[in-house]
Order: sequence, then C-alpha cells, then structure tokens
Amino acid sequence: MLKRVCLHFYMLIIVLAYWNVEAAVYNPHTFTLKNGLQVVVIENHRAPVVTQMVWYKVGTIDDPHGKSGLAHYLEHLMFKGSLASPAGRMLTEVNRVGGEQNAATSPDFTVYYQVVPKNKLELIMSLEAGRMAQLEIEEQYAKPELDVILEERHMRVDNSPTGVFFETVLANFFKHHPARLPAIGWEHEIKTFTTQDAQKFYNTWYTPNNAILLIAGDVTVEEVKALAKKYYEVIPAKAKPRPLNIQEPKMKPLRQRLEMSSPLIQEPYFLRLFNAPNFKEGSRKDFYALQVLSELLDKPVTGRIYRELVENQRIATFIQISYQGYTRSPGYLLILAQPAQGHTIEEVETALNKEIEKIIQHGLNVSEVEKSKTRLLAHLDYTRDHVLSGSNEIGKALVVGETIEEFESWPDRIKAVTQEQVNATFKLIFDSKSNFTAILWPQK
Repeated sequence: MLKRVCLHFYMLIIVLAYWNVEAAVYNPHTFTLKNGLQVVVIENHRAPVVTQMVWYKVGTIDDPHGKSGLAHYLEHLMFKGSLASPAGRMLTEVNRVGGEQNAATSPDFTVYYQVVPKNKLELIMSLEAGRMAQLEIEEQYAKPELDVILEERHMRVDNSPTGVFFETVLANFFKHHPARLPAIGWEHEIKTFTTQDAQKFYNTWYTPNNAILLIAGDVTVEEVKALAKKYYEVIPAKAKPRPLNIQEPKMKPLRQRLEMSSPLIQEPYFLRLFNAPNFKEGSRKDFYALQVLSELLDKPVTGRIYRELVENQRIATFIQISYQGYTRSPGYLLILAQPAQGHTIEEVETALNKEIEKIIQHGLNVSEVEKSKTRLLAHLDYTRDHVLSGSNEIGKALVVGETIEEFESWPDRIKAVTQEQVNATFKLIFDSKSNFTAILWPQK
C-alpha cells in the first residue's frame, strides 16, 4: 500500500533545510507555460536519477465547510482507478521501474512526487500530467477508500493519546481560522463524503494555473521544457479558484491553559504555543531571526534552553522548539517538553519560565547568535547530494507564495541577522501576555 503522509500538527518538528545559493548548490531555474503552470528546474548531475513534484496550492484549510479532510481524501483518490487511467497506472509503473513515490496533504498544500531513473522521466511526466488533466473518480474505487481514511484516522488520532491531544490543542489555539480543523478531517464529516464531493473539489482546485511543477536531478532546463510543453502545456487552464481569506480575530492578550489525561501514557507532556509572525506577517527580520532563535534555543548540547533544562538541571528528558513560518495560516512557535524521571511538570514549567525571563532581562550574547547562524549555514552542505530534500524545501516555500529570489537570498538573510534583532524578536514572542499552555497527564 502506498505510504501516505498527512502533514498535521502532531508532526511536531519540521526541520527546515536550506542551501547556499552563492555556492550554486541548486540554482533553480523557472519558466511559466502558456496555461499558467509554473515550472521549476533544479539541475543536479551527481546521480542518474530525477525527482518530479507537483505542488497544488490547495490544502485542508480550503476544505468546504462541513467537509474537513476532503483535500486529504482526494489525495488518496489520485492513486485510484483502472489500469487504463493515469491514476490507476501510477503506482504500478513507478514500482515497476524501481522508483519511489508518495504524496502529502498539509493545511497549505497538496504535493505528489516520484523519484525514478533519469530515463523514466518522460514516463512519470506523462502519467502525472494525465492525472492533472482528467481524473474521473469512479464509485467502485472511491467508496472503499473512505474506510481507509477512517482507519488512518483511528490509527493516527483516535487510538493515539498524543494524536487526540494535539488535535484538541489545535482546535482551541486557533479561534476562527480553518487551521484549527484536523487535516485528516473529523470522523463524522469524513463519513459524509461522496464521490461527487471529491470530483467537484478536484475540478475546482486541480488546474495547471494553481500548481507548481518541480523537476530536480540529472536533467537540463531544455529537456524539461520540451517535456513540459509536450505533456503539461496542452492541459487547459480553468478559472483560478479564490482561496478563503479567513483571519484570526484580534483578541485581548490572554493566557490560556488546557489539561487532558490518558491511561495510555506513562509520563506527562508539556506544550506551549506562542503566536509568531509567518513569512508574510510582520517584519522579514523577525522571520529570519526566529529561524536563528529556534536553532539557538533547543538543539542538544548547544541550545540555551535545552542545555539548561536537560543537561544542567536534568529535570526534562527533551526540549523541542519549532517555528512554523512558511505557511498560509497564522504563524506560531511551539515548545514541547517532558519531565525526567523523578521530576514534575510543575518543575519543568517553572524552570522554563525562569530561563525565558532570564533571557528577556539579560539577552542572548553575540557568541550564541553567531554560532547558531554558523550551524544553520553549515547545514546547507547536507542537502547538496539529495535532490528530494532540496526540491521539497523550495516547493514548500513557493507553494505558499514565497519568491525564488527571496528564497535564494536565505544565506545572506541569515548572515545579516544581528544579536540585537534576535533579542528584540525573542522579547516580541516570549514577553507577550498571550500564550497557550497544554498538558497531557497520565491517568492512573
């Protein structure tokens, strides 16, 4: 069975990998077809393999009201059909040539990808273009897939105490924005899905002028351009759908607290969420400073908060800090921790608050900031030999509205972050009178 990935809140830490543009690690080229499909090409001739990714600018925040999870359901159906159709052949053909494939649905986008030998690029481009051009969803394949979705929900959420916990946190942290809905959907709404619902969603959102085609690997721009025109440019554009523009309400500063319990866990979890500007909100300086901050605070051995709570005081088994910046939803920063044996949630929370207050009062020093920048930039080297990781990161940025020029300037933007900016951004986020604390207790 195809392993499907549902990028949801309970995937706690998303590690952002960037590359050094000055070193021309990827040096992406882009052009747009007549039907509005943006094509991005990353040449990487280290191995005779290619990656194709199609990013649709539609995610679970675009699900129709009362149909949460419909985008994820359609992702499944893109692999269903008879062997006479591109959808039905995709799994078989990619497996036959020894390739890799997958798909993912997030609040912001839906993406499909294949990794195959170079000489099979035309094959997968023809099949993916066929799925984009015309997907006829048949009842005989669509109806059984509802049971698959429900079983996935039971496994990932309903039978998982942390899955229920994070789903509940999301539903309470966001007050109005559809990011508060589970990406996989509520069970009672999944059960109402019809074949017509999925077909209508496909007809509305799956159009070349609402997508990005990304090809990376042992190819040239000229090769990709010829194949893209042959298979993709012939697909007619549709009226471009208008995404919902739902904003979170402006609320007075508020500290909120949520507590849950489960008999299925042995140790409690501590979670705290802070509002943080995404790449389009607030200042770009804050966006880049937040990336330096997340590197600076939670990395083992070097992270300020990790070092204090896990290594020095030894009251926590781990500290994870994640900043969600490339998103169409409101941005946020997340802290997750678990107390060490013999210690309590109260001790962890008190120690965390003290460390945050200490940094607010005294700031982070120049050496900490510069070392974090160096580690971020050094990480670029690890993405050079993997065409999928590079194309995945640039795809996640472009599909939510980032430009290639801005994305490629990342190394220079990080180098330009100053100690003063990091400390100012830290105060902006952590000195706020608003945050959301959630605790999952073991139920004895």
